[in-house]
Amino acid sequence: MDGLQYLFAYCERGSDISTWAEPLNVVTTGLWFIVGIWLWILVRTQGLSYQRPVVQYVLALLIILIGMADFGVHTQDKRMDKGLLFLFLLTFSALYTYLALTRFLRLQHRAALIITLGLSLLGSLMTILPCKLGYCLPPSALGLFPLILLLVMTRLLYQRNHPATRWLAGASALLAWGLVFNVLDQPLCQVTLLNEGYVLGWHYLWHILSAIAMFLLTQAMIQFYRYSPIGK
Repeated sequence: MDGLQYLFAYCERGSDISTWAEPLNVVTTGLWFIVGIWLWILVRTQGLSYQRPVVQYVLALLIILIGMADFGVHTQDKRMDKGLLFLFLLTFSALYTYLALTRFLRLQHRAALIITLGLSLLGSLMTILPCKLGYCLPPSALGLFPLILLLVMTRLLYQRNHPATRWLAGASALLAWGLVFNVLDQPLCQVTLLNEGYVLGWHYLWHILSAIAMFLLTQAMIQFYRYSPIGK
């Protein structure tokens, strides 16, 4: 999928190559900024400064960077292309996976690091290899692997009766619905056609739902970062 094909993958844009051809998609990328700043404030308000793990700030910052990169994708800013968006999403997923394995599931750091690197490599190959073979995955497919990981993590936490389970379950549901709307963006594009010939598309719902999902995930990490089961 070349640059123009990737650009025209969004219903709202159609075949318009102008910078502001996706107003609704562009505006909803701002949710990542709001979520990231909100989480940054939540981290700052917990305990004394030395009790605030730096990684929680990093998660909030990555969400802001995801918003910046996606804003660039939808406005054709060459400095913030889909490669940077993929990098920031992969970094957030990898860091959160490592933290969830060590803080929620209590795995040893070495084992958690090996698992995280392996999963990150697998996720990257699932995205890059198809392109090398001449078939790049559409943007709508990129959220599938993180969703599978999140569902597995939620199941493992449920088996351990961990209090973060409901947070991850909620994030999983939002991400799943967001992925559905993302996949439907092109097939059901004309359903959102307005009288004046403008189409809304469905991709903006992916922005909204995935941003809220990231908030729930990071809030769970903030709230239960030092949680330890009774008797452990």
